Amino acid sequence: MIRILVAASRSWPLDRAHTIARGLDAAYDRALQGRGLRRWDDPPTTLVSGHCPDGGDAIAEAYADYLGWRIEEHPALWDDCGPNCPAKPHRIRRRPGDTAHPGVADTYCPKAGPRRNSLMVSLGADQAVTFPFGKRWSGTRDCGTKAERAGIPTTWVEAS
Repeated sequence: MIRILVAASRSWPLDRAHTIARGLDAAYDRALQGRGLRRWDDPPTTLVSGHCPDGGDAIAEAYADYLGWRIEEHPALWDDCGPNCPAKPHRIRRRPGDTAHPGVADTYCPKAGPRRNSLMVSLGADQAVTFPFGKRWSGTRDCGTKAERAGIPTTWVEAS
């Protein structure tokens, strides 16, 4: 089975979805080559995604679904704190209409995204592909950097 890890900015514009499609296609080809396979071998493929409902993750998931890939969703658990969270208050109050940090609590844990990224990377992948965009893409950077440090071949794809 081929595993492709995606990390994409939530502000990725829909009119640049073709860049994500090309990036995922290229990552798939590199993963096949790394396994000594060709496209006609058609191995089962899984997209590992942070499952952000906006932007690049949603575009990548839609394209993976179109290709018939399995989608492994790892949404951040923004309501939950982890064992490494500081004892002092560190939670951030949700603003009205906040869709970036879904949950039911009035506050969220800012470490939930990085914790989720560490989990996705620890599960392994043949290739990682990142899609940074705009001024705010620290989560994309975090996941891509962790993938690189874990030895997962990682490609950074800019919007075009």
